[in-house]
Amino acid sequence: MRITVLLFFILLTHLSLIGQAENEAIKYFMQGVERFQGHDFQGAVMAYSQAIFIDPDYVKAYYNRANAKLNLKDYRGALNDFDIILKLDPSFIKAYLYKGFTLLKI
Repeated sequence: MRITVLLFFILLTHLSLIGQAENEAIKYFMQGVERFQGHDFQGAVMAYSQAIFIDPDYVKAYYNRANAKLNLKDYRGALNDFDIILKLDPSFIKAYLYKGFTLLKI
């Protein structure tokens, strides 16, 4: 019985930490959106990078960061992000489109 209670407590704590990390990643993601909309593309890249640091599988953060990099004319950086997106989610059609656009710019 004690082992079951202990395992339940560990699982509950772990799930709580995961939820907190997701909330932090979303917070940084939303900061990136605000900065992007304000044409602060460097600030957007930094905010999206924070979200990605917290959640390395955050495909939308990679996508938005790639678009911010495009606006900064950091084509190699954008291309790298589009490649990561397509590894994480091969069905992300817009990533193929923008990857092609980026390749035309290089």
